Amino acid sequence: MTLLHYDRKTVWKEIALGAAGTALALWFLAMVPMMTFFGFVFIGLVALFGGYLVRSLRRWGDTVGYDDIGVETRRRRIAWGETRKLDLRFYSTSRAGRRRGLGLTTSVDYHQVAAAQAQSAPSVGQGWLQLTIEGPDARIVIDSHLERFDEILRHCAAATERQPVEASETTQQNFKALGFPLFGAAPTAS
Repeated sequence: MTLLHYDRKTVWKEIALGAAGTALALWFLAMVPMMTFFGFVFIGLVALFGGYLVRSLRRWGDTVGYDDIGVETRRRRIAWGETRKLDLRFYSTSRAGRRRGLGLTTSVDYHQVAAAQAQSAPSVGQGWLQLTIEGPDARIVIDSHLERFDEILRHCAAATERQPVEASETTQQNFKALGFPLFGAAPTAS
């Protein structure tokens, strides 16, 4: 089993952002009277940034393992032969990506960014990819800040050759743009 970790530099940035947001929201919360509109707004912001901080701290220790049999995280395992649905989406952080919307694959910009993102995730600052693998009893969500993310994509594409796997048209186009066509994917409505 090959174990992969999330990019430490990216996780540190997420931890710093979550901590700064939580601290700032707590500071503002201390300045406003409780049980006012702004008090509730800052309580919500503390919960939002605090949740993001906790998620980021968990990712520091998260590993994703894979082999020829399947993929697993700490709590979930899905065999490649039991894969039922794949979803691969691109989330842009660039201004141009926001104008086009999420998950569109018609732009040459997108293809270049997505291909570079899958092969060397931490070096591309234009956005990230998020892969969801669903099995009969579990769902695993992985983003492209995971080292060797492209190897997981390769295994997913190979799984579609062995059995029918549901994948939206956008997901099929995204895999194809990255060089991993889903030959046995069945289209879905979403």
